[in-house]
Amino acid sequence: MKLTTLVIVLFTATAVAQQKPRPEIKATAGWVGFIDESFIDHGVFGGAMRYYITPRIGIEPEVLYMAGPGSDRDVTLIPHISFDFLRRQNVQPYVIGGAGWLHHSQKFGPLKFSNNDWVVNGGVGVKVFITPRLFVAPEFRLGFETTVRATGSIGFVF
Repeated sequence: MKLTTLVIVLFTATAVAQQKPRPEIKATAGWVGFIDESFIDHGVFGGAMRYYITPRIGIEPEVLYMAGPGSDRDVTLIPHISFDFLRRQNVQPYVIGGAGWLHHSQKFGPLKFSNNDWVVNGGVGVKVFITPRLFVAPEFRLGFETTVRATGSIGFVF
């Protein structure tokens, strides 16, 4: 009887340990610099939702709106893949990367110019849990269209 109980307890503990984390939603704000002869600074805000396909690998589609100097505006829609180094700790570092769509628009005098292009980015971040469901996440990413990105997010685990 004791052996049967031990096997059931171990099996249950293993199954619980292998469960995928719950989905997350987050709001993001920060800075993006498009690299030309110098940085073209953009304020950025947007959001993302991360859904885990394994206990450490997640899919995170993200939408960002970027406002640069004058009428320079950009919107990105990028599905990302993330990898968490630690499973559900109070401090959870991760890497993230993806490829997607960039829409750029800008006015030149009376003319408005816009184009669509591919964009790729990747970087590192860390989720710091304030409560079991609320976290903040600073991130640093590099990308092409050649960018440098420093953002912070506040997120919620469902």
